[in-house]
Amino acid sequence: MKLTEVIEVLVEERGLDRQMVINAVVDGVRMAYSKKFPDLDITVRFNKRTGEPQVCAVKTVVATVQDEGEQVAG
Repeated sequence: MKLTEVIEVLVEERGLDRQMVINAVVDGVRMAYSKKFPDLDITVRFNKRTGEPQVCAVKTVVATVQDEGEQVAG
């Protein structure tokens, strides 16, 4: 079962607000990634087109990378 299907079941069967369920999923994914990668600045968004959360590490674009965890060459 896909995540969007699980969300729909929760919305229909339990009468929950769809956006509230999506926010709970996004917060849970963000918390899990933050525990696994505590030094990274993580953002999570729910892609309604694919029905999946998108996880990104926020990095600074620099000419010369000195910290791969926080920087990317640009």
